[in-house]
Amino acid sequence: MNDNPVHSILLSWDPFPPPEQKFLETFKDGYVALTSFYNNDACTLLNRTTLSNDNTMAEYVVMARKRDQTNLTTYNVSFKAEACSSKVDITYADNNVMHITLAYAQYGKCAVFQDDSNLDECVLYAYTDTTDDEFNACSEHFPSNCDKELWRSLGPQQCKDG
Repeated sequence: MNDNPVHSILLSWDPFPPPEQKFLETFKDGYVALTSFYNNDACTLLNRTTLSNDNTMAEYVVMARKRDQTNLTTYNVSFKAEACSSKVDITYADNNVMHITLAYAQYGKCAVFQDDSNLDECVLYAYTDTTDDEFNACSEHFPSNCDKELWRSLGPQQCKDG
């Protein structure tokens, strides 16, 4: 398995949202806080390293730790925004593509994405400084078909501490 996979994520947005509502602009550091599918990750952290001048492209370093491990695996991911839609394409290093849709966002706090090919699979990304109350409010916006079985991830500091 490649220890340094590169992922491409295409985000599509309304071309005229207020600056504070742009996901790429506001999502500097965060983590996967909640998922509706078990993937053995205890935690996944994202730290933005670059942002284009027009806020349409961002690069992140991703750190993930499996539930049965103490070390973090690090890899890079690219996000690219496109106008006029809430669709997101995730292209993995092996060229597999996953299509997801933004289901809910409270910019600066959280964003919920839903898998287009399996509507039971959703992920909640929380910003690093999201409080427990803000997280709870965001998690209420998980699509109802995704809330049958939820997996809460470790928070950023717990993830780093191992």
